Amino acid sequence: MQIFIILVMVSLLDSAVSACPKGGYNNSQPQFGPECMYRCHCVDDVQCDYTGNCANGCAAGWMGSGCQYGDIAYKKQAQQLLYGSNLLIDGRKATDGLPTTCVGPTTLMVIDLNATYIISGLVINSSDEASLTGYEVKVRKHSSDIFHTCFKETITHRMDTSTDVVCTTEIVGQYLEIRTPDNATTMTLCDVRVYGGRSLAYRHNGSQGTTINTDVGFAVASRALDGHTDTSFWTSSCTHTKTEMSPWWRVNLEVVYTIARIVLYGRSDCCNGI
Repeated sequence: MQIFIILVMVSLLDSAVSACPKGGYNNSQPQFGPECMYRCHCVDDVQCDYTGNCANGCAAGWMGSGCQYGDIAYKKQAQQLLYGSNLLIDGRKATDGLPTTCVGPTTLMVIDLNATYIISGLVINSSDEASLTGYEVKVRKHSSDIFHTCFKETITHRMDTSTDVVCTTEIVGQYLEIRTPDNATTMTLCDVRVYGGRSLAYRHNGSQGTTINTDVGFAVASRALDGHTDTSFWTSSCTHTKTEMSPWWRVNLEVVYTIARIVLYGRSDCCNGI
């Protein structure tokens, strides 16, 4: 059996603010932080400053300080309650990462994060005309569970187009709900982003049971930690073991973390003789 993976591991972690010479790159990737160990996530993959902040904003799917928080709601399934009826309809324009695409008017939005996370906060972008009077954000772990309140708006009227929401307490859950207090009040949502975390494994030293040598060099374990998510083996960004019993791959994160999410990118061009 052969194994080839690209691995990204993320957890809730504050962004570092350590110097890195601007223009420090690894395989043409912009970086920052101590020894340039963190990946920039800017629009068009441009270089960030020494704190990770991007002059023209974060790339799709990234947010927060230094653009280091992955949006765990990005392109996830979402449903909105059609105003004036009991019909739930597609609400994915609120999770497509584009503030220019909106859903509504609606009184309820439910996002299925497709996995269980520790929810600590989110960003809500609404339209210019939207009023989020008295809205609530709730989280539940399973579809049949009771929702637990993350946040409840107490301001009587607001016209903010972008609102940062910090949960009163961290809640473990999969389903996130945003609702208005009654059917007389509606909201128009253009983007909902839920905080995730930095890639903890980026540029660490990985190891694996065996390694093959090909026309694009040794398919070493560290290729899975280079920040590239290209799934073609011939781009030199995938690991590869020899055919063996129980192949393995591992990474030492060096310190203890609470792991919130693991993403595996498998090879898409299998196998052309390898």
